[in-house]
Amino acid sequence: MERDVTAEVRTAYRYWAPIYDVVCGEIFANARRAAVEASEGFGSRILEIGVGTGLSFKYYRRTDIDLVGIDLSWEMLKKAQRRVRSAPNPFVGGLINADAHRLPFRAAVFDCTLSQFMITLVANPELVLEECVRVTRPGGAIVVVSHLTSTQSRSFLRGAAVQSVARRLGLRPGFARERLLRWAQNRQDVTPFKYRQVGAHTLLISTKHR
Repeated sequence: MERDVTAEVRTAYRYWAPIYDVVCGEIFANARRAAVEASEGFGSRILEIGVGTGLSFKYYRRTDIDLVGIDLSWEMLKKAQRRVRSAPNPFVGGLINADAHRLPFRAAVFDCTLSQFMITLVANPELVLEECVRVTRPGGAIVVVSHLTSTQSRSFLRGAAVQSVARRLGLRPGFARERLLRWAQNRQDVTPFKYRQVGAHTLLISTKHR
């Protein structure tokens, strides 16, 4: 029987939501900060895909930011909504429960799409990236941050037992960075991904051709 990856992720993050900030807040902090700083350099209209509980909100510095966040998990979004209400985050223009494979926006409306710690979890990463390109304006950017490995170092993490347990936890170890690099290299409408390590995480940036 074919697995429903989207349902698996939705279920996993229902359980992650109450403890996510405590478990993942500090671990991902430097990568979140770097991703936000990179995104702000392309303009004020930003779409955060996988906005989660809103942990990145505190890293925005531009006063003209207009941020829209989407997430697959209602439980994570509810925590983000509480964060917006409890702190001065006037730049958050909307929080939407949506599937990144089908972004509910018209074409070319964002200066930047920022995908945080989610591209490895989705059923079809390439389709999600295509959607990012679609909703990003010419000259804008597709920014991705996640835990990625090189093809050479992921043999153990690809084991069936490891992957089975990881999927139930809403994780996907052993996702090769080269897969994302190859996607961008094969397209005519974006530049190849430039990337750098931020601790254990990889930050990738591609721009959409004008």
